Amino acid sequence: MAAPPRRILVIEDDKDTRDVMAAALEVEGYLVIATADAFGNVKKLAPDLVILDLFLRGGAHGWEQLDVLTLDPATRHIPVILCTAALASLEAHRAKLLAMDVHVLEKPFDVGSLEAIVSMALAAAPRRPEPFAG
Repeated sequence: MAAPPRRILVIEDDKDTRDVMAAALEVEGYLVIATADAFGNVKKLAPDLVILDLFLRGGAHGWEQLDVLTLDPATRHIPVILCTAALASLEAHRAKLLAMDVHVLEKPFDVGSLEAIVSMALAAAPRRPEPFAG
């Protein structure tokens, strides 16, 4: 019996980007839940992976969502891919991202890069059990 498909939650406010990600990942056999809601019920959805846009609806809500995912023991183990074009913000937080075991997908990206980082993040799962304290 085949294993059930891995579940990926895509949190991205740009509809075109969200649709491209969902379509590309579904072709690869993943079950994709795509939303623009940064603070949806991640615990209830129980994804195997979260792809999180850093800037949602004009604000840096992705950082807040990342902190919530990291500090909650119920979601701490879920691997996260932070997706953004805000390279300066990424550079300023590089140590934090490394300590949190967060993968980064820079925009613009191609489908091959998306598929590769998803495979890598799932293979490396789960993240460290202890939250980042810094």
